[in-house]
Amino acid sequence: SRARPLTTSVLRASTAYPRLTGHPGSSVRQARVVAFGGDDKFLEAAMDADGFPAKLGTPLGKVVVQGVVVAAAAGGWSIAPSVRPVVKGVFAAAGGGIGWLVRRQLVKTRRKAATGVLAKLLSSKGVGNVKLDEAWQLAKSYGVKESEFVGQLTTLYATYLSACLRSAQAKTSELSDLLTLQRSFNLGFDAVGDAIFDVCGRFYSEQRAYFEAEEEHEAKQKLDKLIFLADRALSEDPSEEGFRYERTRICRKFGFDDAEWNRRVERVGAPFYRELLATVSKDPGAVSSRDLSAVGDQLGLSEDTRTRMKLEELRRLVSASLEASGAKLTPSQVEKLRAVSGSLGVPEEQYRTVIEDAVAPAYSFAVNEAFSELEASETDNSANLLGKLALRQQELDLTTAGANRLEAEAAQKRASSLITGALTNLRSQNTKGAADALRSLTRFAERVSAFVRAAGKVAQDAEESSVMEVYFGGVAKSVTPAEATNLYRVFLMEKAEEKALDRLRQLTGVTEADAEKAYEEVAGPIYRSKLLEAVGAGTDSFPATVKASLKELEASLGLPAAVTERYRSDAYRARLTEKAGDGKIPSEADDDLLASLRAFLDLDDATVETIHVDICAAAYASSVRETMGSSGIILDEYREGLEKLQTRLRIPDSVAEEIYLGEARRKLKELGDKAVESMMEAMKKETEAPKEGEDAGKMNMDARVAITAAATQLVDFARAAKLTIEEGDQVIAKVNLRGITDPKSLKELYKQFLVECFQGQGEQSDKLFAQSPVLGKVLGLEESETNSIKTDLGSLIYRNYLNKALQERTPNDEDREFLASIQTALGMDAALCDRLLEDMKKLRVSTMVEQMFDGSNLSAESVATVRETSERFGLEIGVDLQLPQNRLTRMFRAEIEDAIASGDVPADDTGRLSELKEAYSLPEAVVTKELEQCIEKRCAGHLLQAGSALRRGQNDAVVEEIDMLIRFNSLMPFKVTSNAVLPNELEDLLMRYQASAMKDGPLDAEGEKRMSVLRTALGLEKATNETVSA
Repeated sequence: SRARPLTTSVLRASTAYPRLTGHPGSSVRQARVVAFGGDDKFLEAAMDADGFPAKLGTPLGKVVVQGVVVAAAAGGWSIAPSVRPVVKGVFAAAGGGIGWLVRRQLVKTRRKAATGVLAKLLSSKGVGNVKLDEAWQLAKSYGVKESEFVGQLTTLYATYLSACLRSAQAKTSELSDLLTLQRSFNLGFDAVGDAIFDVCGRFYSEQRAYFEAEEEHEAKQKLDKLIFLADRALSEDPSEEGFRYERTRICRKFGFDDAEWNRRVERVGAPFYRELLATVSKDPGAVSSRDLSAVGDQLGLSEDTRTRMKLEELRRLVSASLEASGAKLTPSQVEKLRAVSGSLGVPEEQYRTVIEDAVAPAYSFAVNEAFSELEASETDNSANLLGKLALRQQELDLTTAGANRLEAEAAQKRASSLITGALTNLRSQNTKGAADALRSLTRFAERVSAFVRAAGKVAQDAEESSVMEVYFGGVAKSVTPAEATNLYRVFLMEKAEEKALDRLRQLTGVTEADAEKAYEEVAGPIYRSKLLEAVGAGTDSFPATVKASLKELEASLGLPAAVTERYRSDAYRARLTEKAGDGKIPSEADDDLLASLRAFLDLDDATVETIHVDICAAAYASSVRETMGSSGIILDEYREGLEKLQTRLRIPDSVAEEIYLGEARRKLKELGDKAVESMMEAMKKETEAPKEGEDAGKMNMDARVAITAAATQLVDFARAAKLTIEEGDQVIAKVNLRGITDPKSLKELYKQFLVECFQGQGEQSDKLFAQSPVLGKVLGLEESETNSIKTDLGSLIYRNYLNKALQERTPNDEDREFLASIQTALGMDAALCDRLLEDMKKLRVSTMVEQMFDGSNLSAESVATVRETSERFGLEIGVDLQLPQNRLTRMFRAEIEDAIASGDVPADDTGRLSELKEAYSLPEAVVTKELEQCIEKRCAGHLLQAGSALRRGQNDAVVEEIDMLIRFNSLMPFKVTSNAVLPNELEDLLMRYQASAMKDGPLDAEGEKRMSVLRTALGLEKATNETVSA
C-alpha cells in the first residue's frame, strides 16, 4: 500500500532542525532523558530546554521576539546623526530591518529548541504518559510546523534507539518503550524504517572495524541487539512487503542474508524466552501455553526454535527430578512434569520421547542386571526378574513399548558381545573357546525367549523366529556373512544340538543355503563316500542291508534331508550319465539297473524326471532329427518309435513336445531359408537380360515355379509334421519362422506366393489359394500383416487391370466379374475396391487432360473427347478431377468457340451454353467474362479478315468472314472497332454482303435480322436497305 523505497526521508533530508545527536555547525548537545526502562537514554537532560533558545518559547520569550523589530527601529531612530526627520526615518528603517533579521533567526532557534523541550517532557512524564496531542501543542508553542514536528518525533525515536546501543545487554523494557514511542507518536512505518536504517548506517560506520575482526567484541553483541530491536519494531508493519523491504536494505548494509538476520534475532530473544520457560518449570500455572506462544511471537522466535527450547527445558526438569529422587520419578514429580508439559504445549508423543530418553540409562542398567542374573542362574527365574523390571518401569514412568525397546537393545548388545568373544577365539585358533562362547550365546537367547514368553510380550505358541526377530533382529549386523558361516561351522563341528544350531543361525543371519553348505562341508564327505561305495560305477546290485546302513549313517551324522537327497540325486545322475550320456541310448538291461537304483535311492518322480531331461534330452533330440530326414516328414512307424523311446528315457510329454517342436523349427528354418533363396534367385532372373539363345519367358517361368515349389514344401512339411491345427478357416501354427528369419523376406515370400496363385489356372490356382492361410501362419505373419499384403497386391492388380481397360472402354460386366473375383480371392474390402475403381477413372481422365495440355493439342475436338469420357465414367469434370480453374476455363473456351462457329449456339437458344457451363462447373461471372472475350476477339478477327479480303477483291471470302462475324456478334451485339478497316470499307463490306444476301430475292425476316446485327457490328445502324441498294 505504500511506495518503497521513499525518494526522500524526513529523518535524513530535513535540515531545518537538528538531530539530538548533533549536526554540523550546531552546539546542540544530546538531551538527557530519565531512563524509560530504568536507565538514561539521553546523555544530557534538557541542555537546550534550560538554555536561552528554549526560553524563547515561553510567553516572555515570545514578547521579546515580537518586540525585537520595534526596539531595533527605535534604536536606529535614536542613534541617527541628524535631527532631520528624513535621516532619522532612514536610520529607523535600517534598524527595523536589522531587527527583522534578528527576529527571524530567533524564531528558527526557538523551533529547533522544541526538540529538547519535547525530550525533557518525555523525561519527566515518561514515554507512556505523553500523548501526541500534548506533544503537538508544546511544539506549536515554539512555532514548529506540522511537517517539522514529524521530523522531530522521528529524530527522538532514532535518538532513543541509538541510546539503546550504549549497552550490549538487551532488555525487554527497551523494546517495550520503542514500540510505545512508535504507537504514541503515531509514527508511520516508512518513518520508522528510515529512522532505524539511519541508526544502522551510523552504527555500521562507527563499528565496522570490529565487525570484520575475527576476535569477539562488544560491538558484535550490540549488532545482535540492534537487529533484534529493528526486527521487532519493523514487524509491527502490517504490510509484509514493507517489512521485507526494510529488512533487505538493512541486511545489505551489514552484508548478511535473511537466515543470518533470523539467527541474530533469535540469539537475542532466546534468553528471555528461556527465562520464561524456567518460570513455567517452577510454577506450571504461572504462564499458559497461549501466553508462551504470544511471547514467542513478540520475541521473533520461530516455531522450531520454540519447540527445541521447550524440549530442552523439559529434559532439564526431568533430569533434575531424577537426580533429586534417586534415579526415579515419584508420582508428584510425574504430575508436575505432566503439568509443565501441558503449560509448555508439548505434544504427548514428544513428552514420552523426552521421558524415555532421560530414564533410558537407568532402565537399561536394571535390564542388564536382570539379564546377567538370567544368564548366570541354573534355573528359570524369569518371574522374579519380571517383577523387578515391572517395578523399575513404573518408577521411571516408562511405557511398555519403551521398556520393550530398551530390553531388546540390551539383549542385542549382550548377544553382540558374546559373538565378538566367539570371533576373537576363532581368530586365535581357539575353537573350543569359540564354541563355549556360542553355547553361552544360544543359552542366553533361549533364556531371553523364555523371559519374553513369560512376560506375555509374545504369544506362548509363537514361533521362535518371531522372538528372535523382535529381540535379536539387529545382532546379525554385527557380523559379516562369512564370519557368521564360520561360527556356524565351528558350532556344528562341536556337535551342538539342532535347536541350538537353528537358534545360532537365526541370531547370526546364516541362510538356509549356507547352513546346508556347512552341513555338507562337515558331515557330507563321510556320507557321500559311503553312498558312492554302495552305488558307484561297476555296482550291479543294491541290497537292502546296505540301504539300512546308509540310513543309520544319515541319522548319526544329523544331515538335513535336503543334503542327503542332493547326494542321492548326484549318485543317480552319475550312473545315468554312464549309461545314457553323450547321446547314448541305454539298453533294456540298463533300464532295469536304473530302475533298481531309483528304488534303492528313494528318489521321487519329479527328481528323476529332472535328471533324465538333463542327461537324455540330447539323445531324444538326435533321434527326432534322424527320423525327420532331409524332407522333414516323419513316417507313422518312426513316430511310434519316438514315443517308445520317450517312455524309456523317462522324458515328460511337455519336454518331449518342446524338443520335437525345437527340431521341427530348425527344419522349418532350413526349408524357409531355401524358399527365400529361391525367391531371391527368381527376382534376380527377372531383372537380368537373357543370354544369347535363352528364352526369357521360360527362364522367368522356371524361377516362379521354384518359388511355388519351395513355399508348397513349407506347407506340406508343417502339415505332415503336425505343426498346424486347422479348424475351418482358423489355422494355428505351433512353430513358425518369426524371429529366426528376416521379416521382410517372409512378407515378400508370402506376396510372391499370392502372385503365383493368380498365375495358376483352375484347380491349380484354387489349391494354391487354399495353402495361403497355412503359409502365412507358418511364416509367422500376423493377420494384420497378411491382410496388408493381400490389400497391397489386390490394389496393384486392380490398378494395372483398370489402367489398361479404361483406355479402351467403360468397365463392362466382364471387367466387373474379374474385379469381383480378385476382391473375393484376396478378401479385399468392398469400399476399398470401389474407391480404387473411382480413383482409376479419375486417373484416366486426368491423364488425358495432361496429355492434351502437354502436347499443345487443346482443340474443341480433344476437349470434347475428354469431357465425354469423364461423363461416360460418371465423373463431373469440373468437380471430381479437381482441375485448376484456368484449365477448366481454357477447355470451356475451346468448346464454346467451336460451338458458336458451327452454329450450335444461336442467339435465341442458349441451351448449349448452359450445358457446357454446368459440365465445367464454372461460376457465372467466369463464363460471362470468357464469352465476352471470345466474342470480342472473334468479331475483331473476322472483321479484320473481311477487310483484307475486300482489298484483295475476294468477294466470296468477304461474305464468309462476314457470316462468321454475324454469328458471333448476334450473341452479344456491339460495334466492332478496328483501326485496320476504313469507314468507307465498312460501308463497302455492308453493301457487298447485302448484295450477296439479296441475289435470290428480297430478304426474309431472318435475313433482316442478320443485316441488323451486321449494321450494329459495323456501326452503320442508320444505313437502310434502300440506301445500300442504291
